[in-house]
Amino acid sequence: MFKRKKVLHSSIDPDEIFADAANISDFARERGEGSMELSIGARPFSLFVGVVIVVLIVIAARLAVLQISEGATYAARARENQYYSILSAAPRGIMYDVHGIPLVSNDPAFSLVIQKKALADTAAKERLVKELAALSVVFEEGWDEGGGEDSVSIRTIDRAAAREIIANPDRFPGAEVEERYVRVYAYPEAFAHVLGYVGKISQKERKEHPDYALNDGIGKDGVEAYYEDLLRGVHGEKVIQVNAMGTVEREHYFKPAESGANLLLNIDADLQKKAYSVFRAHLAASGKRAGSVVISDPRTGAIRALVSIPTYDANLFQRPLTQKDVERLFQNPLFPFFNRAISASYPPGSTIKPLEAAAVVDEKILDPRHQIYDEGFIEIPNPYRPGESAIFRDWKALGWVDLRRAIALSANVYFYTVGGGYKDVKGLGIERLKKYAGLFGWGAILGIDLHGEAAGIFPDPAWKEKNRPDDPVWRVGDTYNSSIGQGDVNVTPLQVNMATAAIANYGTLWRPRVVSAVLDENKAVVQEFAPAVIRKDFVSRDALKIVREGMRMAVTEGSAQGLAYLPVTIAGKTGTAQTGTIAKNHGWFTGFAPYEDSELAITVMVEQGTGGSVDAVPVAREILEWYFTPGMRDAREAVGTTTPE
Repeated sequence: MFKRKKVLHSSIDPDEIFADAANISDFARERGEGSMELSIGARPFSLFVGVVIVVLIVIAARLAVLQISEGATYAARARENQYYSILSAAPRGIMYDVHGIPLVSNDPAFSLVIQKKALADTAAKERLVKELAALSVVFEEGWDEGGGEDSVSIRTIDRAAAREIIANPDRFPGAEVEERYVRVYAYPEAFAHVLGYVGKISQKERKEHPDYALNDGIGKDGVEAYYEDLLRGVHGEKVIQVNAMGTVEREHYFKPAESGANLLLNIDADLQKKAYSVFRAHLAASGKRAGSVVISDPRTGAIRALVSIPTYDANLFQRPLTQKDVERLFQNPLFPFFNRAISASYPPGSTIKPLEAAAVVDEKILDPRHQIYDEGFIEIPNPYRPGESAIFRDWKALGWVDLRRAIALSANVYFYTVGGGYKDVKGLGIERLKKYAGLFGWGAILGIDLHGEAAGIFPDPAWKEKNRPDDPVWRVGDTYNSSIGQGDVNVTPLQVNMATAAIANYGTLWRPRVVSAVLDENKAVVQEFAPAVIRKDFVSRDALKIVREGMRMAVTEGSAQGLAYLPVTIAGKTGTAQTGTIAKNHGWFTGFAPYEDSELAITVMVEQGTGGSVDAVPVAREILEWYFTPGMRDAREAVGTTTPE
């Protein structure tokens, strides 16, 4: 007898199974009596097997039809599938402003290269041109000349045209498509002289860069040109599969393109846009046509804004230029491609006086408190013609002035005296005047990371003998003219700005720099360009303290009083440089703020204007007010950051 054992969670007790096995032997097995299962019989299985056999027969028949009846057709189609390799241009690196705002982008595009051998036959050339014209491909005048190249190129065709040309090589013999990118500038006029532009590589440039393709773009100006090797990247190759019907079936990269390096700039995009819009508006309102603005950080030499007017639209060069474009750009007598901030040199006028004042203190020409009477002119007897004299005038009679007041009021008589000597004052003389100007960076390249920087001129007797053969003798009048920034003295706005920054920071002349770092695709710094000192402590701190005080007085009671009521303390110096044409003077202002601990040095230069107080000071005032007034930048950004071009 079996002993039952309870099994939890089971609907059938195991003992019941063993009990069924011991059933009586006379159960009718055919009816399932005494069994745990009931057979379904053989019929369903036979039906399933039959269905499977029928399906297999149908598949076999279809395969036979495909391979025997239509095999040749499909084999031909398979053979007609084509694979084409096209150049896949590398996207150029992105340039960001100091706050990480992108200033450029890369839009995908296509270009066309036509082998010259395909144009050798006139009839074939006409057919090809007709087929391409039907796809709205635009031909520039002289497109088929191509100089000494084996092929000619057409930049920018649309995607539909590119696919049609790739898919139908027989219709377009000798035509090859390249995939590339179009450079798009967010603010194409305001930033043109900083960023430059990318244009089609020329034949001359290809000789210098033999690894570039015929349709490659290359940096032509600004940061684009200076950092071309970093921005360019490495081209890749893409394979296109086209079926027998001429349809592009698949695209994949045989060799992916490598993007160029990204760059972090010192430029403050909002400050650059503001400086441009303010300067352009003031020039238009006053009837002036050209000039520049340079803004830097006196603590590092970083360039925060650099504006040159007239300017150009950097986005124009991504399409064929119209005749109107050519006339406006290349036949403009004001030369819009000319970067006046770094490449143009002008007489500095009275902006030389703070530099000269520092020399006066360190060379102990006069005690800074010593006063000179300014009656509006000095008179120099002619040593060769008794009874005759030369008159060197001031802008007005200013009375008694010491060094600080001479800076503030821009007293020419004072600086004639301390520069060239007069009566009982010996003066610096041209050699020491040139020496100190050179210490502040005048007359030499400063090394900004942009092409085209001019060195300017600071003349001396040897220079005059070489460059003025009709009048080679250096006279005291030449020293007087140099001491007030006239005569043959020529400087760039950049040089004036960096000299001003050196006064603001008590004696460090920085190398000006536009780009601060190289970034990877995640904006992480991979290479940093540290601030570089050209020279420091080249004049005494005591001298610079006196100069700074004089420049502060220029704002509180002198020639730059238009800046006295801003929400920040400012020091500066105006300048009015004669051009030889009556009422056409170059107007300067250069200064720094805040006075106590300077964050910005700003230089404004207006060509062919009236004078510094009239032309340049109002521009500086509006820019500095916007920058230093709490909330003004935030308010502008709240209504949109795009400045109308």
